[in-house]
Amino acid sequence: MKQINKIVSVVMILIVTIVGFSSFAATDYITENYTVSKSEINSNDVFTLTLDLKNVTSANEADYLQITNSNFEPTNGIRKVTIANIDSIAISLKYIGSDNEFTFDVFQNDGTQTGSETINIIEARKYSSSSPSPSPTDTTKYMPLFQIKDDYEIKTFIGGKSVELSIPIVNIGKYSGKNVDITLDLENGPFVRKDSPISTIDRIAKDKVENAIFNFDISKVAMNKTYKIPVKIEGSNSFGDVIEVVNTEYMVKITNNNIQPKVSVFDYELRGNIADNNGAIILELKNFGSVNAKNISLTLEGFTKDGIRLYQDTATKRILEISGGKTRKEYFRITNDKNLKSGTYELTAKMEYFDDEGNEYSTISPVYVNALGINESDIDLSIENLKYNSEISTGKDLDIQFNLKNNGLVNFERVEVTLEFPGQMISKTPKKIIIDDFKINDDKKCDYKILVNSKIPSDNYDFFIRVKAYLNKSDLENYYTVDKYFGVFVKGISEKGRPKLIVDNYTFDGSNVLAGDEFPLTLFIKNTSDIQSVKNIKVSIESAEGVFMPVNTSSSFFIDEIKSNEILEEMIMLKTTPDASVKSYNMVVKMEYEDADGNAYDSEGNLFTETDNLSIAVLQPIRLEMSDITLPMEFYIGQSANLEIEFYNMGRSTMNNMMIKAEGDFDLQNASYFKGDFQSGSSDYFSTTIIPTKEGITKGKIVFSFEDAIGNISEIEKEFEINAFPKQEFNSDEFSNGAMNNEFEHEDIEKKSKAPYIIIAVIIAIIGLVMFLKNRKKRKLAKLMEFDDLDD
Repeated sequence: MKQINKIVSVVMILIVTIVGFSSFAATDYITENYTVSKSEINSNDVFTLTLDLKNVTSANEADYLQITNSNFEPTNGIRKVTIANIDSIAISLKYIGSDNEFTFDVFQNDGTQTGSETINIIEARKYSSSSPSPSPTDTTKYMPLFQIKDDYEIKTFIGGKSVELSIPIVNIGKYSGKNVDITLDLENGPFVRKDSPISTIDRIAKDKVENAIFNFDISKVAMNKTYKIPVKIEGSNSFGDVIEVVNTEYMVKITNNNIQPKVSVFDYELRGNIADNNGAIILELKNFGSVNAKNISLTLEGFTKDGIRLYQDTATKRILEISGGKTRKEYFRITNDKNLKSGTYELTAKMEYFDDEGNEYSTISPVYVNALGINESDIDLSIENLKYNSEISTGKDLDIQFNLKNNGLVNFERVEVTLEFPGQMISKTPKKIIIDDFKINDDKKCDYKILVNSKIPSDNYDFFIRVKAYLNKSDLENYYTVDKYFGVFVKGISEKGRPKLIVDNYTFDGSNVLAGDEFPLTLFIKNTSDIQSVKNIKVSIESAEGVFMPVNTSSSFFIDEIKSNEILEEMIMLKTTPDASVKSYNMVVKMEYEDADGNAYDSEGNLFTETDNLSIAVLQPIRLEMSDITLPMEFYIGQSANLEIEFYNMGRSTMNNMMIKAEGDFDLQNASYFKGDFQSGSSDYFSTTIIPTKEGITKGKIVFSFEDAIGNISEIEKEFEINAFPKQEFNSDEFSNGAMNNEFEHEDIEKKSKAPYIIIAVIIAIIGLVMFLKNRKKRKLAKLMEFDDLDD
């Protein structure tokens, strides 16, 4: 009886536990939202009410709600609705009451009430019992309130790229809205529109966020700055009442390394003899920008009837395209009036062109033509071997060298050579070179050194070599001239003078890091400005998925100052999380700083901040475990013996292209095994046959070779040795004399081979006996219980 009582106690404990668990599993049904099939519900109207439920966790399909009010009557007459394991229910109702309250209770399948709720169906028009006609409901008080989500992240786009712009719209009002139109004003923005700047969202519920999607191309010539895009939000409430228009702004940041097209006269030269109507001026145009210039109209102006004029040619030439940084030559046939005096005459080259997006540009460059008057054909002064840097950075010296040659038949008593250059530059050598007695075939080398101002903006600047040659140095009113033009493109600072920091390089131990290991990350941060230093620099590091964590420090550090064009080296210790997957992870380096004057913002209010992305590959450590090698106790020359070894992948990554092979100074059969991809947590074994070829101890090894996730090849070796004895020889006599003994040995072997089966049979018998005794005990206990029942 004591045993029966124990059993009963255990059963009661289980029942109490189950009942207790059920009481704590009561489902809390909560109505998250409701919708109705009509925007206005009057007395006796039939409509469909849809309830969106949450926290429906019961697994019993018999849970239900019971409609308890009389304002709304189910059209099928059934007030009990099953609600378990569903997200929403639809109920067909008839509005027969004077109030718009809809109430119901929630029950479990056993009838236990777990909740009671009241919903005001605002679409139902209230009316009094004395006046059954419904009073109109002011639906305009159920208005949503839309705005752009406050904490949105300002996106950075690259000039010339196609982008998808996603603007988060949130409903901070108390009621849902529908047919929400979001319109962008792109009139003054950097976008090239690909689709309509209007995005429509069908519905935005209370406290919900929906994204308005737009697709654009960023202009190739967009400026580096943060743009404010005007945004207009329109829509209505659930009843169709129009909301008040919301006007707001959305900000995006544009980064652009493109330079807008700038076509100008890079160089020009005269060919032939102008006076004989076979002369030409050849203009070499260059696009100093990086964006293509298209549909170029080149017009040469300044011709006069009694001076320099065109000869059987047109003043305007059409050029289809000049790519960024490329040049193109065009020529104009010219002549001059027979009575023209010697001198230099100025023409004007006017260029009008477009970029890829249809933006229009224009440039004007002067062109000078040297003309010789009557009886001056013997004069031939030329500027030759002109050498200079066609592109130079600010703050540098511009070296200009050329030779002035007298190739004519006239001697000059005085020659003045003057270099004209922009006023923003400073000459380190005299501007004017004086040559006395410049005779026939004389050659004078001229050198100039010009300092390019560090604050000059980027542009193409004009330089002119002016030569005045005097036959009589006492008569300075009559002279002959030679002019040479050339242009120099200066890489200067932008108008805003914005300094920029970049991660010029970064290093860490090896080409990858192991999960769970610490490693030093060294950043080489460069100030790309040629003239400005930066200071008070905050460098922050953030890794994707939190894979890399700083060791004993924060994720940010400070740098006092980085001078112009200086590269500063900084190291931070990081640790990789042990469970990181095998792949390359992105790390973001954000740099916030001030310029040399302590300004944290540029002239347009944009924060001095730059972001660079690094990529670091993570590998899981390789853990290849092996069992001891299984070998026979003895080896004999010429006789085969088996070798086996088990191996396991105890790491977290797959070993790829695994090959196992045995090596040693002996013969082998099945000496290699290609496993292929050896998955994490897997095991396998390798078996081969060894045939010794010489007596004594011989060493061998098992070689495991495989690749990790990024293709690095590893080899692991397991050594072993065997001791081979001479091959056993048996003659016929020994075999005959030992026949009897072999017979007895054969009997012993048969007995030994049967031994395991005898042991197994004994074990089975013991198990059967135990089960038999246990069952007999149960049967006796059952009979005793039957007797107890009879006595009772």
